[in-house]
Amino acid sequence: MVLHRLIGSPAIMADQLEHAAAASERLSMSIHVLPATGANVGLSGAFDVASADGGPDVLRMSGLEDQTTEDRGLTRKAAVTFDLVRRDALPRAASRALIQEAAAQWKTR
Repeated sequence: MVLHRLIGSPAIMADQLEHAAAASERLSMSIHVLPATGANVGLSGAFDVASADGGPDVLRMSGLEDQTTEDRGLTRKAAVTFDLVRRDALPRAASRALIQEAAAQWKTR
């Protein structure tokens, strides 16, 4: 749905989506689009998991306010949630094509 939600102007949307599509071509970058087909576990809120060699995983959850924790149970739950969401996402090439299609549509508005 975010590919079709106007933020800024149509020109800004087209530019941002073209940038995301270009970034998704990098070997070190992976962008997957989650189709807007009902509810999924990812709707519970945004989170980031950071890992470092030798150190504990760190989880940042953003909801009403940002919270950061090293709690192993919560970081594991976030990792499982990420895997569940990614399982329902489109592959990289299909995601890139959908992003490019949305960018082209914004250019015509």
